[in-house]
Amino acid sequence: MSQVVQLPLVFDAHNHPSYYALLASCPDLSALESRTQVLEALAQLEPAPLHIVTGFHSGKVHLRPQDLEAFPPLVLINFSLHGFLCNRAGGEFLQSKGIDPYPQSPRQAEKAMTQLLRFFPTYVASQLGAHKLQIQLKKYVDTLQRAGVYGAYDMMYILPQEPGEVFPADFILKPYYAFPLDPQLALPNTKLPLKLFTDGALGAKTAALSSGYLGEATPVLIYEPQQFRKTLAAALERASSLAIHAIGDLAIEQVLDAYAPLAPSFPEVEVRLEHCQFITLEQAQRSKKLGIVLSCQPNFSEDSLYYADRLQTEALERNNPLRMLIDKAHFQPGVDLFWGSDGMPSGLERALQMALFPPYPQQALSLEELLAGYRADPKRGTIALSIDYSKGSVRGLEPDNEA
Repeated sequence: MSQVVQLPLVFDAHNHPSYYALLASCPDLSALESRTQVLEALAQLEPAPLHIVTGFHSGKVHLRPQDLEAFPPLVLINFSLHGFLCNRAGGEFLQSKGIDPYPQSPRQAEKAMTQLLRFFPTYVASQLGAHKLQIQLKKYVDTLQRAGVYGAYDMMYILPQEPGEVFPADFILKPYYAFPLDPQLALPNTKLPLKLFTDGALGAKTAALSSGYLGEATPVLIYEPQQFRKTLAAALERASSLAIHAIGDLAIEQVLDAYAPLAPSFPEVEVRLEHCQFITLEQAQRSKKLGIVLSCQPNFSEDSLYYADRLQTEALERNNPLRMLIDKAHFQPGVDLFWGSDGMPSGLERALQMALFPPYPQQALSLEELLAGYRADPKRGTIALSIDYSKGSVRGLEPDNEA
């Protein structure tokens, strides 16, 4: 028996609207399950200076650069956003833009990700033009609002315009800028919300987990300890708020060790740990004492199913320990613990599915905890969801944004 609930719209604490909006105009492979399907889709591409193709599941579909040589210049972006595959013509195009398409190590690849994540949507924007850009942004915001999202932090804003100049006025978009700052962005000479990366991603087998991975993998700490301390200090000098991507416990440990002696010098800077999927109780307690805010993704509890092919059973169980953060480390949703989606996917449907019916009980949240951490606001409207407790499923219905 299902129950229909009207839930208030929410604010997404970790998303990439400018990135996803622009790349939504690109060919998308995410629905394709086989090598044959992917190659058939790529064969339909028209000649162009460069095709940027999204949604490539490198864990499901195994391709080599030589498999792509018959196609126009192209780059396939991994579903995790960390990692890509290009053919020779696509590589030559990237090289012409000052981008190395063939990093020699996983660490070099992760270091280059900020540049790549800036380049891909910026290139798409240059092909769209100003009018089509605004149409594309509005189209994507419409999908977010239908999914129950009234606003979001854009965790790596890449457009030269201020958000209010190009995004619809009824959507609250708060930008973060990647550190080091892009010299091509016309930024004010003031302190800014900044984003810093410390490790990779589960999809690319580069998130820095102490438990390691099944099979061949290279967990990555992007910075050596001394280099990270210098980079962190430089970012804190420039930041009004600093969001730090740290998925694995090794990356979280590096952040805490570097930040602890710096914290007294920057009391005005809010520091956020992003994702922190494998945070330990001891690390959570240290974070609490240091005043660090945690930004997690309830929908990432599903990684315990997605990545059973690469994670030890112990790591699958440790992923997204949200109950520990609340019950033992005493973080409070909506106060110093916030929820986002990372756009994978956006909205309340998958978040509520994983909150109420997660793979492991230590990932569970109550409906009240989910709404609090998502800063739900009924004044912004509501979304209808159907919850079937007997089947353990959540299904989205048509939203009502008339409130």
